Amino acid sequence: MRLAMLGAAVVLVAAGAVLLLQVEPGKVPSARAACGPEGGLDCLPAFEATSLDGQALSPATLKGKVVLVNFWATWCHPCVEEMPALETVYQDHKDQGFVIVGMLVDHAGDDTVRAFLQKMGISYPIVRAGGPLEAKFGYPQVLPTSVLYDRSGHQERKWNGGISRSTLETAVRSLTGR
Repeated sequence: MRLAMLGAAVVLVAAGAVLLLQVEPGKVPSARAACGPEGGLDCLPAFEATSLDGQALSPATLKGKVVLVNFWATWCHPCVEEMPALETVYQDHKDQGFVIVGMLVDHAGDDTVRAFLQKMGISYPIVRAGGPLEAKFGYPQVLPTSVLYDRSGHQERKWNGGISRSTLETAVRSLTGR
């Protein structure tokens, strides 16, 4: 009897380990419902925003693209540190349908932010996040926070803290096919 119980326990532990090993840390499992206009638990939330350069952004305008939503601030050292890497990956993959939406959680004036972005060489769209827009993304608790969505709007990865160029490059390449 003890041997049978021990054998059953070993089988359960092995099955659990197999399930845990199938999902990469930070990666969302692939069995999921389709993303609709109102999003879903692991979908790009329904939102409308206008970038500092006047570009309208929403799930409809981003449909079919690989999207990185990046929450940041001008005063956040890790945010500023990762921006050149984000820009490089954006430039390398924008022709394959990759876009970054920078969600600014900062009280600096638009002219100050535009001068900062120009100095940093940032060309991807930046929007002011504000409370309601932050709420749609679950009020990120850490800056920077970045969420990567596939072409169908499903969340693929989430990073709390800075992302290295190689990490982002690998994730984007797996979704853009390049």
